[in-house]
Amino acid sequence: MPPSSRPPHSFFRLACPPLLLVVLLLSLLPATSAFIAPSSSSLRPKTRLQSWVDTKVEIEVPATPADCYALYSQLEEHPRWSPWLRSVHFLDKVERVSEWTLESRGFTVAWKARNTIENPGECISWESMTGLPNKGLVTFEERKPGMTCMALTISYRVPKPIARLGDVGLVKKYIESTLTSDLTTFKKVLLKQIREARIEASGGLDE
Repeated sequence: MPPSSRPPHSFFRLACPPLLLVVLLLSLLPATSAFIAPSSSSLRPKTRLQSWVDTKVEIEVPATPADCYALYSQLEEHPRWSPWLRSVHFLDKVERVSEWTLESRGFTVAWKARNTIENPGECISWESMTGLPNKGLVTFEERKPGMTCMALTISYRVPKPIARLGDVGLVKKYIESTLTSDLTTFKKVLLKQIREARIEASGGLDE
């Protein structure tokens, strides 16, 4: 939520994608969630949530589904391609429970999530346990040899105060842009990792 000294409509227009996610997160957090933010008692009002909203993005990666899955499933590595994430770590590797911490412009928000499906080389799904009500699915489909289509679907709930600022489609547009940017960076990180592994395996000859 915007500081009380700035009109919410102005804040919404100026928000960049990562910051919009923070605004969304702060609006959705229940009282039991971990929360640290600049001092203002108005940052976490009680709001009624809208229905679930889905945002889906896709990207083609010149790598195998196994390679894509191997890196994406390493949750601790996600901040490498998602700059709005400060950290991700497993709390319970047996139950597949992890803690995610988001940080942007002085706001820090943490929530817990559980991986519900993990099919190596095929898909990963998850759902939140605290904080932001969200769930998601990422699939890895080989369209042709050595080329994988990654499809990432995020489902979240939009609070009425944000919905009143404009069409929910605007929120989806910002989040879609952020997720697309994350997957594009993921692709670069993966291809660099594959290239470095190839060079190491060849003794530095494959450059």
